[in-house]
Amino acid sequence: RATSLGLQPDLAPWLQQTTLPITWLCGRRDPKFHRLACQVAARNRTIRLHVLDGGHDLHTSHPESYTHLLQAWVCNE
Repeated sequence: RATSLGLQPDLAPWLQQTTLPITWLCGRRDPKFHRLACQVAARNRTIRLHVLDGGHDLHTSHPESYTHLLQAWVCNE
């Protein structure tokens, strides 16, 4: 329950305005979050959006791509 979206704050307004560099991974086959990611990223050029051909659990369906993007982010590449 703690991770229920109904209990989480809406961070879209902050994400649209921040000047911090953001790396966002989403799955093309997760319509709700893919749409949200595209909408927010279109409003903020500091967001680097990576869309993988997966669903909601990219870390399990695309572990190599997910790991590569995570390592690049950690190493600031």
